[in-house]
Amino acid sequence: METRLKQLPVGAFVLYGLTLACEFPAVCVRFFVIIMLAAIVSIFTAGLGALLAAFVVMAYWPMVWSVIALVPKIGHLGEAWAWRTRVGGREPSERERAAYEDAIEELQQHSNSPLPLPKDWFVMDEPELNAAVCGHTLMITRGMLENAYLPAVLAHELGHLKGWDSRITAALNRLVIQRWPQLTTHEEEGPSTMPIFLGAMWILGPVLVLVVWLTRKAYTSCRGGLGLWLMKPLWGQVWRQGEYQADQYAASLGKADELAQFLQTHALAMDRPMPYPWLSDYTHPPVEHRIERLLTNAVTTPRPALEQARPAVQDELPGFGVQTA
Repeated sequence: METRLKQLPVGAFVLYGLTLACEFPAVCVRFFVIIMLAAIVSIFTAGLGALLAAFVVMAYWPMVWSVIALVPKIGHLGEAWAWRTRVGGREPSERERAAYEDAIEELQQHSNSPLPLPKDWFVMDEPELNAAVCGHTLMITRGMLENAYLPAVLAHELGHLKGWDSRITAALNRLVIQRWPQLTTHEEEGPSTMPIFLGAMWILGPVLVLVVWLTRKAYTSCRGGLGLWLMKPLWGQVWRQGEYQADQYAASLGKADELAQFLQTHALAMDRPMPYPWLSDYTHPPVEHRIERLLTNAVTTPRPALEQARPAVQDELPGFGVQTA
């Protein structure tokens, strides 16, 4: 099993290199946008324009930031904070930490070596049963922390951390500049400006439409993602194989039966057809195939029933990953 877990990097790193190479058009667009801004600013302020031109190195920043994700010991810096703030996660409470630590302690009893624990983890305030890893960071929903299947799901997520797929996922995410979140307010609307806007459109309509279109295209191109789009069918195969390998690691920790039960109860009903699987970028393989492999790898030694193996945590808590898995 250890050998299988280490088979992923060979093909994945080659694919990552191809994806990285396909991102160079976005670098060129960023160069062009920065130089154009510098030229416009220089018309009014020469010094500021020269300073802006010096920032052309930032065109490479997403690619550099992506490669850093794969560097040991420093790849995780800033990772947890960025993910947590982007999705609205929070620090776990003491009771949630206790539930997490109890589950980790239970898994450690089935391993002769230290578990591949995340560098950091956070909680999403959602009732859904979900957990995911990206890089060295683990996300768990509140509903998952309140569920008796928490050790089995954590065993699966630790399987991602043991392999390279979680770090490559973080590297790929960094290639694309994240959209700025749209903040909502509850302020009352002021007087309508629609008449003024319509009047301006009669005069400047074609020019404004062209400027808006060019701005949106430049913004989209600067964000990157061309390489991911071109290589997504191949990445889909990598992610699906990574799910099987994470399941195998969970089985090695004695959680094959429980994880299979969790998938049967919470994921199988939501599974959907996968047309043209060789062209699909689905991150998860068919749930039924995962269940079948888990039951094949299930530990045959007798263990207490799931209900007795670990009491439900909901009695203790107030009311790339395992997508409901």
